Parts: sequence; structure tokens; C-alpha cells
Amino acid sequence: MSQFVVLHGAAGSGKGTISKALVQLDYNLIGAGEEIRQYIATNGLEDQLAFRMHQKLAVGLNVETADLFEVIEKKIIALTGQNILGDGLVRESDQASWLANFSEQSEAATKFINLVAPFDVLNERLLNRYFVPGNPFPFLSYEDALSECQEGVTPIARQDDNPDAIQSRFRQYEEKLQPIIEIISSSPNIEYIEIDANNPPHTVLSDVILAI
Repeated sequence: MSQFVVLHGAAGSGKGTISKALVQLDYNLIGAGEEIRQYIATNGLEDQLAFRMHQKLAVGLNVETADLFEVIEKKIIALTGQNILGDGLVRESDQASWLANFSEQSEAATKFINLVAPFDVLNERLLNRYFVPGNPFPFLSYEDALSECQEGVTPIARQDDNPDAIQSRFRQYEEKLQPIIEIISSSPNIEYIEIDANNPPHTVLSDVILAI
């Protein structure tokens, strides 16, 4: 593996926007949220794994670690030898431990980018972001998303971009952040980098590119 970059941050911190740009720089994106949602859509709620993950997402909770890696681990292994960009792969301390072990075993040059912004900023972004069906990347307004839609298609907001779920996700992020940082920072194979995401998107992107 040439390089493994993991983007971390609360929902709305800009991981999707940064991912969209880095994909253009020859990074293979593995977005945990998108992979999970695609699995649910493909397999339907009759599938037990899909049902469990859907139930978690609907109330703003993280999916179980075992369920997450059942969905994405094969894809990571298939991309060995290439640049990988992970979005949302580490939300729990045991997932951070998995990343530390994986980086050691694969000898990957791993960088953990933590995007930091205050809750009020994140909340406003999430309440105003939209997606185009078939496109995993967010748009920062309905109008921007609509401009990318084909005729007859309208932008959609995610089910978990509602005030209660947003607050729950941010609370989880804050509660779990310090143990994750401690595990990542103690790994000799991972470089921990913190970036201020309370800036215009082009500034944050420039900071990320400079860091990697």
C-alpha cells in the first residue's frame, strides 16, 4: 500500500468534501457511511446485518464495529498496493485499535487527519446539506445539489440529518474522541494530524493536501 489516509471528524466537519477532492488525486475512497448505506439499499431490511445497521443509523448511533468491518474489510484488502482514503472508518476505540494493527501488519504509511469544528457550525452545515442520488459526496446547499441532478431527479437529505440525530452524533464524537486519539497517537505507524475545519472548504483542503 502506498499510503493510507484516514479522515476523522464529527458529521459536517467536511470529510465528504475533502474526500471528493482527494479522489481526483488518485485516492481510492472507502467511505464507511456510504458503504453501509449501499449495503442496506442492496440487501434490504430483511437481511439481518442491514437491519441492525439501519436501526443504528436511524437514531444517530454508530453501527457495531463487527458489522462495519464485515462490510468494508474485504474492500480494503482488495485495494492493497494502492492509495486508500478512509472516511468514517474510526468512530470507536476498538476501531482505532484495528487501524493501528492494520497499519503495522500492512506497513502502510498511515496518516490520521482529524477535522475539528464547533457544534454550531457543524449543525448548520448538516441541516443544509443535500445529496444527489448515486453520488456519495455532499453538496452544501439544495441549489448546488439541484444543479448536478439529471432531469426528473431532486436532491435528498439524509434521514439522520435531523436535529436530534445530529446532536446525538456530535455527543458520541466528543465522548469517544480522546480514547481514539490516545490509541492513534501511541502507534508508531500512524501520524496524527489535527486540522481546523472551521474555515472555508478550499482552505481546509489546502491544509489537508499539505499534511499528506
